[in-house]
Amino acid sequence: MIILPDTLPEGALLGQESQALEQALGQVGGHWFAPRPALQRGAPGAITGWAMKAGGQSAVTAAANAGQSALCTHLGHPALALQTEVNGGFVAHEVATDAACFTLALVYAAPQAEARTLASLRIGPADTANLFFISHADGVLTAKDRGGGVAVDMPLPARQPGFRLVIASWDRGRLILQTGGIRVESRGKIDGAEGPVDLFIGCRGHRKGLAKTLGNALIGDVFFWPDRSLLSPRDPVDQTQMAALSSYVRWHYG
Repeated sequence: MIILPDTLPEGALLGQESQALEQALGQVGGHWFAPRPALQRGAPGAITGWAMKAGGQSAVTAAANAGQSALCTHLGHPALALQTEVNGGFVAHEVATDAACFTLALVYAAPQAEARTLASLRIGPADTANLFFISHADGVLTAKDRGGGVAVDMPLPARQPGFRLVIASWDRGRLILQTGGIRVESRGKIDGAEGPVDLFIGCRGHRKGLAKTLGNALIGDVFFWPDRSLLSPRDPVDQTQMAALSSYVRWHYG
């Protein structure tokens, strides 16, 4: 047995967990947006682009973005700061070729007002696209598609002073939503799942006029796994991805 005289600092452990998750995502074509200052592009105090920590492309401002996106620090962690009824959203185009199976996860806080739209997926060609989104409004956390094919929700206090991990997994008819050890699921369908997928952060698309869906969320890390259902694992790879995500969030956010 080897006994080390000193314990590793927490920062070293966090670095290991971050690197492990980045490598895991890279092995399966996953995407990770991390709101670190070094990954942002834009003028001081404003964000006009969000580079991926894992994945092949960056997110750009959504067409309806009002230019008010900003990077803030909450409880010692960087986050994208959104404003109620003001579009500060971003989009990463074609993060997947279809939506037959996927996992969308994010970490957020809402210390001052309700978060509302957290993230969404535009599925299929733009003129006929369906929309899948995760939102937290009126004391309810929801994951659903706009077409009405599937939906799950759970009660959750509107104010979230600390950061919270939310995960939604869809696998060919089964939708699971999980946060804080609570899990709900439903069965249904997502029309247009065979089309390309765009990922929106903090909004539901490019269109203006959706102010009531925009809230006061502080969005930390955002993750997307094409063709992987981490909450209903089909193989050891899914289990490994989930373990890497859980370990990172536990060490980073406590």
